[in-house]
Amino acid sequence: MHEKGDPTSARKANGRLLLDLLRREGTLSRVELAQATGLSGAAVTMLIAELIEEGLITEGPQQKSSGGRRPISLQIDYASRLSIGVKIMSRSIEAVLTDLATNPIHATSVAISEPEPAIVAAACRQIVMELVPNAAERSGKLIGMGLGLPGLIDSDAGVCLKSHRFGWEMLPIASIVESAADVPVWIDNDVNAYAIAQQLFGHGRTHRSMAVFVVGTGLGAALICNGQIIRGARFAAGEIGFCRDPHEGVDKPNWGERFSEPALIDTWQRVGDGSDLAAAAAASNPGAMRFLESVGREMGERIANLAAFIDPELVIVSGEAIRFGAPLTDAIRIGFERQFPLTKPELIMDWQSDYWTRGAAALVVQGFFSQT
Repeated sequence: MHEKGDPTSARKANGRLLLDLLRREGTLSRVELAQATGLSGAAVTMLIAELIEEGLITEGPQQKSSGGRRPISLQIDYASRLSIGVKIMSRSIEAVLTDLATNPIHATSVAISEPEPAIVAAACRQIVMELVPNAAERSGKLIGMGLGLPGLIDSDAGVCLKSHRFGWEMLPIASIVESAADVPVWIDNDVNAYAIAQQLFGHGRTHRSMAVFVVGTGLGAALICNGQIIRGARFAAGEIGFCRDPHEGVDKPNWGERFSEPALIDTWQRVGDGSDLAAAAAASNPGAMRFLESVGREMGERIANLAAFIDPELVIVSGEAIRFGAPLTDAIRIGFERQFPLTKPELIMDWQSDYWTRGAAALVVQGFFSQT
């Protein structure tokens, strides 16, 4: 595919192509890689030799032969490199050490007094030292740290353009953390990071398009079309928490103020019996059940209407509010499905909380593979 032109850039592009195929397929032989890419057998052999030397690919057992020499299976050595994923919150920072498949190895968290940049940077350095204490591993295997945070994020420049939750504006947080922690740093909106993890190694691995909706501290979404995350012209794609229904004025609560987890708890405290909402739902409290079912149907309808714009193969709903269980999630599904009279995308409720930090680690993995 890229055998002509500048040899260095062509080799890198072809190396990325082989790695991406192996990531998606699991194992392939040199012959199968050549057939899938259109590269010559000699080019594939040379590239594979380089990737094996770098420790990124390993050879497995010989496959069955259809005549001639039995082909040898190849696979990515996901344990060859390490990545750290960080989720920054107002009072704490959660982190995970992963391999190249974002499989968790160790996790930790650091309490912070406030999300002030210098405090965040110092905490990130502490995390690096704790998760990878060996200096040789830090220099030889640790490929970087990914930061997932709320707000409008210019991921290419490493700048937080605006985070209402943290009070940040035009902050070059990637370079600040990189200087303190002495590792390469990638950043993105936390919902985008979560979606990238789903795309690389989660429910979206076999899909080219999906929409992710998160009902947590805020309300957010991420869109992937043709395998690419959609960030928008001003990096504001997916900021659905600021949306309002057409018939409501600016003095009315926006979607985040109505449907986020804190909003659901606050509303239940006003209209319910004063009990804990999660406990009431678990105990099948009739009032809590009715409340969550009503809210869930509304949420499902809005999620369906937004998803319809890109017609994704898959829709994932996640976030802290999922803990309210079936009364909410079943109602979301009902509201979602009744908006699609003909065909509808697959809808998955994801309960895995560690995808947030793993998503941040995936930013590093994605960046690493794009540069390999």
